[in-house]
Amino acid sequence: MGPHIFLLFAGLTISLGDAALQPAPCDKSRKVFTEGWGVITDGPFGSNYTQDSHCEWLIKANNTHKYITLSFQSMGTECSYDYVFVYDGDSFSAPLLGSFSGKTDPQNITASSGSMLILLYSDTNYVLDGFRAEYSVTSCPGNCTHQSQGMCVVNTCVCEGDWGGKDCARRLCPEDCGATQGRGSCHLGHCRCSPGYSGQSCSLHRMDPSGNRWHWLSHSESGLSPRSAHTAVYHDETDSLYVFGGYNLNQVLGDLSVYRFETSRWEDEKGVLLDDDSSTLVPLDPHILATVLGQVGVAGEERWGLHKSSFFRNLLFSIADNSTLSIRHQVGDSQGPSARTSREAVGGRRRSREVPQSQEEQTLDSSSEETHTSPDYPRPSEGPMEDTQEPYSDMQDINKSETILKDELVVEVKNQTVDEDTDHNSDQLTVEEANPKARYGHAACSYLGGFVLYGGKLSDGTLSDELWYYNATARSWALRALNSPIRPPRLTRHTLTRVGPFDGWLYLFGGSTTGGDFSSRLFRIRLDLVTMLSGLSTDPVMNPREERWTEVHPRGGKELDMRVVAHTTVYHPHTHSLLVYGGVVAGVARFSKLSDRMFSFQLGSKHWAEIHYPRAHLRDTYVPRERAFHTGTVIGNYLVVFGGYSHRHNKEEICYDNQMYLYHLGCQTWISHDILSTAGKDYRYPKQQGVFAHAADVRNGNTLLIVGGYHGNMNSDLLAYTLPPMLAGRTGDSLEPEQICGRHHSLMECTANPECGWCSADEVCYGRTVGINCTTNLQTTRCPGVCPALGDCHSCLIHGNTTTPGGAPSVAYKLRLGHCTWCVQNARCHHRDDNYGVCGLREDTPSQVPGWWGAKGTEVGTVEECRVLDRRPGLTFLKYKHPADLTHPDSVTIINATTVDFSLVNPTTRIEQALVGGMTARLLGFLRPPESWGDTGEILRMCASHSSALLRLASTDNNNHNMDVVGNLTAEHVLLFQDVVGNLTAELSQCLPARLPSGSPVFLIPGRYLVDFESHSSPSKSSYSTHHQSNMELQHYRDNDASKVRILLQLSVVVQQSHTPQTWYSSLTLLQLSVVVQQSHTPPTVANHVTALIYFQVFTFEYLEPYENGSCSLYSNCLQCLTDSMCGWCDLTSLCYSRLLNEMEVCSRDNEWRYLTLLPATCANCSNYISCETCVGSGLCEWWTEDAKCARKGR
Repeated sequence: MGPHIFLLFAGLTISLGDAALQPAPCDKSRKVFTEGWGVITDGPFGSNYTQDSHCEWLIKANNTHKYITLSFQSMGTECSYDYVFVYDGDSFSAPLLGSFSGKTDPQNITASSGSMLILLYSDTNYVLDGFRAEYSVTSCPGNCTHQSQGMCVVNTCVCEGDWGGKDCARRLCPEDCGATQGRGSCHLGHCRCSPGYSGQSCSLHRMDPSGNRWHWLSHSESGLSPRSAHTAVYHDETDSLYVFGGYNLNQVLGDLSVYRFETSRWEDEKGVLLDDDSSTLVPLDPHILATVLGQVGVAGEERWGLHKSSFFRNLLFSIADNSTLSIRHQVGDSQGPSARTSREAVGGRRRSREVPQSQEEQTLDSSSEETHTSPDYPRPSEGPMEDTQEPYSDMQDINKSETILKDELVVEVKNQTVDEDTDHNSDQLTVEEANPKARYGHAACSYLGGFVLYGGKLSDGTLSDELWYYNATARSWALRALNSPIRPPRLTRHTLTRVGPFDGWLYLFGGSTTGGDFSSRLFRIRLDLVTMLSGLSTDPVMNPREERWTEVHPRGGKELDMRVVAHTTVYHPHTHSLLVYGGVVAGVARFSKLSDRMFSFQLGSKHWAEIHYPRAHLRDTYVPRERAFHTGTVIGNYLVVFGGYSHRHNKEEICYDNQMYLYHLGCQTWISHDILSTAGKDYRYPKQQGVFAHAADVRNGNTLLIVGGYHGNMNSDLLAYTLPPMLAGRTGDSLEPEQICGRHHSLMECTANPECGWCSADEVCYGRTVGINCTTNLQTTRCPGVCPALGDCHSCLIHGNTTTPGGAPSVAYKLRLGHCTWCVQNARCHHRDDNYGVCGLREDTPSQVPGWWGAKGTEVGTVEECRVLDRRPGLTFLKYKHPADLTHPDSVTIINATTVDFSLVNPTTRIEQALVGGMTARLLGFLRPPESWGDTGEILRMCASHSSALLRLASTDNNNHNMDVVGNLTAEHVLLFQDVVGNLTAELSQCLPARLPSGSPVFLIPGRYLVDFESHSSPSKSSYSTHHQSNMELQHYRDNDASKVRILLQLSVVVQQSHTPQTWYSSLTLLQLSVVVQQSHTPPTVANHVTALIYFQVFTFEYLEPYENGSCSLYSNCLQCLTDSMCGWCDLTSLCYSRLLNEMEVCSRDNEWRYLTLLPATCANCSNYISCETCVGSGLCEWWTEDAKCARKGR
């Protein structure tokens, strides 16, 4: 591939041109640049790049020892779909330097091969501004920072004493290591920190009393090689951070690197220091170097740390002209920058470069490539190559490694058969196996004595199912659970979380399997620490070969919602729960989507619940948007989310987020960034680019560590952020958050902290429950607690009533905000001690009259009562797609009012478009007129639009035998009879009163009426059917004298002009009077006004009871089962049971039991399945191969 591409470019005709004057955006074009400086852009300023296209630019220096630096002036492409690829070479087989996307300007990119290939790729979706970049060709990286901090010698930067790095751009001892504050001192080009201090400038102190500061512990050139999709685990006993594996855009990594906070240096797993790029051994010609030093003079020698008495200086000037010396530049023992000798930086970590042999190449570079970077030098024309508009046919040869986005970011889920190979790759390994293979996308967490890791993608593209343990003291690896009869699948982009103490259970969740499917399965294992640490086993069952995985089967929650990858999972001790946030979730077949949902798995009850944290339509900046490949850690009472991939099509093209988000685990709400003071130093994240696929852990209980990651190119920066003590204390601190609220000194900081409140009288911040000295009410932010975040009875009473010892103290726990109860009537989870009011009172109903359930609603206090008591008021609303199968509804919900829209969504697939038919909708249940309506009752009216509707009604009074029996809706213990009381076909909106077979209106008096309101929307050539929603509605109104008087006033003109006695009009009903007005010569505006005087109302939930029958055993699927409010569905047995039965007995299998499913939303629908196997395997669905879609069988 490489030579082929080179010849293609070599054959082009070179001509000068100005890229800024490019007449049109590039389109499948190629350009070659050979000048020492130029501008590359996708097109003229103000225009977008070409859709569904690609463009190439090749920059070629005059020899392979030159460096090419690319600096972006602007960047704007569709995030994760349109890319600018940059290669270090002249073909797509060259090393990939970066793959840039979105609207964040990348860092400078340097190629060291003498060539740089740039590719712009765009898909068929929308396009944006594109990019504009400036390149320069130099003999050394970055021209040694414009020769102000070093000199270029033999294609290598020789840096002045204060500077290092491959381009002399990095200070070797930043801030002089804080020598004046006693933080450390400079020694051999590194800061030697005082005890308790760490970092490249010794800025991080273990006992930092104030926090709220970012610390740069090490740069990407400080020993750790750049990477992403790696793991990082902090081990307290060794005070070290362990980084393993990852991916660097070109290869999979398998090294273990260790950052020692005591020395602020990186080591390999054997304890050998990892050299940074500023101290690499480089061959130099001492004669050339001596000549250079002679040119700079004595003053220059002093700047470079070379004194006249220096042995090194004398050696340089005494060496023979034709000799060479391999010199490792050293730093004098004197402290401070003035005593440092020169240092070198070379291109690439530990990369040896070929030394040019010709004298011309060995001289100090004074070529045009360097002078072109001078601001005083006139720059040549931009874009010196001819633009050829020939079609490009070699795209398939692009380097298969591409980018981590192409490999890791799931935007399309392939529908492949999951072939979990039974011949696991770890079967061939032994406990004594030396090291895990290179991998990325694995998961790791701390464990007693070291850390453990699981899974990941290997260099050959296969996934791993290995569980490895690393002993930090012995510096040794061990393979665990070799003979476990249960094995989790091979996974990547999953999570591994330790629960409880350091020797607790390990929980493995989510991830992508070998076939590309997203997993929702949860496994756990506990390792034998006695054998692990001592080699002796006191338990014959527990040894490395007998450690066993077990699969945790949830007892509640919708598992199909839990299929997720690239998420985070943390353990919350106070609720003994796993918290899962964000990730890429399964959407529909072939496609996935980013998520911002949060789920909790209560370990004691084995129950999943979604945490519905507060969201606003216009989301605050401190509430994170959907994301994946982020990190999540628990620090104090906060879930701290950092970075991640975040993208909203055509709205936000961030790609790499650089924000930190704080979620209060007691109040269950995101916290404003105002809580963090903007005073002081380094309170902002120090990098412009955000990051994802990085790794994070926590040190000392209050310090977040961030290492590596991807932001177009890879990095290995290690950063630390210490939270202020008002948010999190150090490990071992006993202070409660409320006790140190006084450290907030402003209203915004104080009120942003849910633990605190601001006293305006004395302008002091107090603890929320201890502000008794304030003479005014404390100003506080909301702390809703967990109860409002839980959306169903089981979740409310499981996740809202679990409090275990452990975790950080919080005002939320003092206020008992985690003790919840469930109100059936308003389907609301609320605090047991709140002042909201008694559940289900008349004040809670829209009509302000007591509901059919009585003066007081139903409070559910234990989870066992949910099955019997949680029957929410409302009507059962069913929808059937064409062709309708009345035994298998496509949707079931409970509605609060008798008005619904039900039009079909426009068909998007070929099979759906070929299906001719509309939607059938049905309202089913009981109308419960209140006693206040009296014997006169109210009149029933039906309305429909763009549909045909049929209304059936029956009284549950067993004495009424003159009506038709309703087929399979009957139950033996209740005789239900129905009459057709309304039949209406409406192209536009139309209403009719319900009438009995005798023709008289239906008057509803207090009682209980079974209603079956069915409506069908059919495809029509009319534009109304195409562009308008179908609607069905039940109304009621009262025929009273006051309404008649208002209408008779409007009829005065009609009465005066006719010979009909006014008394005749008085004898008409209200509705008849309205008809008279409409049929008379009264102006239309008056007629419409008369109709509006009739007070039509829809039935609200206080009048509505969901359908019940009790024939549970007759229902064959979950949705059909839940149309009957007396039934619940068992996922374990796929049977429908009466709610009166004990679910622990009837819904059980293989010693596992499960809560009955009571909510239709938690049923597994056909649309939830995204693969053919799972779709057909359900027994109720069929797979549409052409559309790659799962649909109800029979459609």
